[in-house]
Amino acid sequence: MRGNYSLSGNKKAIRKVVGDVRQTQLITSFGCGAIVDFVTRTVMIAGIDKWDWAVRSPKNQYIIKNESLQSLLDVEYFVKPKVDEKRTAMYMAKSKDIPAYVFPEVLYCTHCHRLINYSKLDHQTGKQLSCTWCKRRTLLPSSFVAVCAMGHIEDFPYSLWVHRGKECPKSKTPELKLINAGGKSGLSNLLVVCLSCNEKRGMQGAFMEDALVNIKKCESSSPWLHKYQKIDCPEKLRTRMRTSTNVHFPVTVSALSIPPWSAKMFRVLEGYYDILKVTDEDNRIRIIEELISFEFPAVPVSDIFTAFKEMEKIKESSGKKTQKQIYKDEYSTFIRDVDTSEEFSAQAMDVPIRYRSLIKRVVAVDKLTEVVALKGFVRVNAWSGDIEDERIAKLSTSNKPWLPAIKMSGEGIFIEFEAAALKKWAETIQGYYDIMKHNLDDSYFTNERFSEQYVLLHTFAHLLIHQLSIECGYSAASIKEKIYSTFFDDDFEMNGILIYTASSDSDGSLGGLVTQSDPDKLATLFDGMISNARWCSSDPLCISSFGENGQGVNSLNYAACYSCALLPETSCEFRNLLLDRGSVIGRQDKEDLGIINYLGIEV
Repeated sequence: MRGNYSLSGNKKAIRKVVGDVRQTQLITSFGCGAIVDFVTRTVMIAGIDKWDWAVRSPKNQYIIKNESLQSLLDVEYFVKPKVDEKRTAMYMAKSKDIPAYVFPEVLYCTHCHRLINYSKLDHQTGKQLSCTWCKRRTLLPSSFVAVCAMGHIEDFPYSLWVHRGKECPKSKTPELKLINAGGKSGLSNLLVVCLSCNEKRGMQGAFMEDALVNIKKCESSSPWLHKYQKIDCPEKLRTRMRTSTNVHFPVTVSALSIPPWSAKMFRVLEGYYDILKVTDEDNRIRIIEELISFEFPAVPVSDIFTAFKEMEKIKESSGKKTQKQIYKDEYSTFIRDVDTSEEFSAQAMDVPIRYRSLIKRVVAVDKLTEVVALKGFVRVNAWSGDIEDERIAKLSTSNKPWLPAIKMSGEGIFIEFEAAALKKWAETIQGYYDIMKHNLDDSYFTNERFSEQYVLLHTFAHLLIHQLSIECGYSAASIKEKIYSTFFDDDFEMNGILIYTASSDSDGSLGGLVTQSDPDKLATLFDGMISNARWCSSDPLCISSFGENGQGVNSLNYAACYSCALLPETSCEFRNLLLDRGSVIGRQDKEDLGIINYLGIEV
C-alpha cells in the first residue's frame, strides 16, 4: 500500500500537521530519529512510544508476521506505520498519528542573523515562524548539530563554543549572532558573535574530530524519545551538518516470506497461534470452526487443525533464527522444485547454453514478499552489520514486543552458480583478496560470508543490476540484491544471487524483470553486461586498483567505482563494499582472474 503520512505534534507547542512522508520512508530513510525538512518546520521523527494502534490482534490490519524475522530480532510481531483509509485515493493515504518533535530547536534568522531558540517563539499553526527581533518570517533551522557514536544528538552548543567551554560572563542567556564576515561561502568566514559580551569565534575548527571535547560532554540527548534521562555518555560529541548522511543511518533487516509461511493457511493461523497453543484440543477445534474456517470454506476443519499442528512442530523445532539460518532457508527454497503460494511463486527456467559452465540454475520468481523491519539507527559511522551492535539506538523508551516494519511485494530472478567451477576458480587466484580480507577485519564492518566467491557473486550482481536498468527500464535504485554465499564457519554451500524489485504496492511490479529470465533474453543480458564491464570511464585507474591501493572505504573495493560497478545505497546489501570488476572480466596482466576468461566463455 503506497501512502503519504502527516507528521504531527512536538514537545513544546500545540499539535499540528507539519508535512507528508511516504510509508516506506518511515522504515528507511526517514525513520525514527531522522531529521526531516518540511516547508514550515524541520522535525525529528519520534520513536514508537505513541504508536497506540499497535495492539496485537488477528484482525489488526497493521500487524505483520514473518516467522524468520521475528525469531532473529526477538519480537512477537511487526507493526506498519498507520494510514487513514477514509481519505479518498485522490488525496492519497495519510495519517496524523506519526508524531515528530521540532529539531533542531536553535533557529537562524536570515535577516538579522540572530540565533533564537524555538521555545521562545510564538507558535502559530501552519505558518512560518517569525523572528522575535526583526519580526520577519525568515527563520531557518540551524545548519549544525552535535552527535555521538552512540546515537545521541543535540543542538550545536553555540554559546559554549563562542565562550570556549565557559558560560557568558555577562548573561545566563546571551544573545548570539551567526554572521558571514567575509561575504563568501565557507566555514572560514562564519563567525559566532555574543552580543552580550562581544566575544567572537569562527566555526572553521568546529568540524575537527576533537573540537567539542573540551567544550561540552555528551549528555545522552535523545530528542526522538518521549522520555529519556540525561546522563554522561563516554562518547565524544562531533559537529555535523544537519543534512549530512552520517547523522542518521537506519538499521533495517529484511527476510522473504517463503513456504510454508507464505501460504495463506499459515499466515491466518499465525494470527491465532498464541491462543491455540495454550488451549486444549477441543477448544482448538472450536476456535478454528468459529474464527478461522470461514477463511477457507472449501477446506475441512480437520485439515486446518493438521496445518496448525505442523506449524507448532516447525516453531518448536526451529529454535532462535540467525541471519545465517535465514539465508540458508531462503536459498534452500530457491533450489527446490517449483513452489507456489499466495506470497511466493517461482519456477525453474532453462540456463543459457553458453553460460552453463558457470550457471547451474535460473529461477523466475514471479511473486515474492519481503518484510523490512527497522531495528534502530546509528550515527557518525554506518551500521557494522552486526545485529547486536551496541551503537544501535533504541526506538522507544521501554522495550516493546514488536518493531516497525513494512511489507513489500515484487518479483525477481534467482541464479545459482556452479559450485565446482567457483571453487576451482577461487583456488587459482588464492591470496588475491587477502589484503581485502585484512582490511575488512581491521574495519568496523562485519561480513561472515567473505570469500573469493562472495566478491565474485557480489560483483556479478552489481553488474547485472546495471545491465537490467538498461534493458528493462527500471532505475538501478529500484532493483535490489541478496547474495547467497557460504558462511565461513558452515558446511552448507551457497552460491547464488537474487536480483529483485519490491515495492509497497499491492501489485508489486508489472513483470518487466522476471521476463528477463527467458534463456534467450538472459543470454543477451549477460553478453551486454560482460561487454560493458570490460570498459570503465575511470580506466586504467579503476581496473588497476588492487590491495592497499584499493578503492572505497578502508580499501574494501578493488576495481569498482560509480562509473562501472557501484550502485545506489538502497540497492546494495553491503554498502557498496567487497567488489571487484576484475573477478568477472579479469585484468590485462591477470586475465584468469576473471571467471569468464577462466571458464573460456566467449562473448
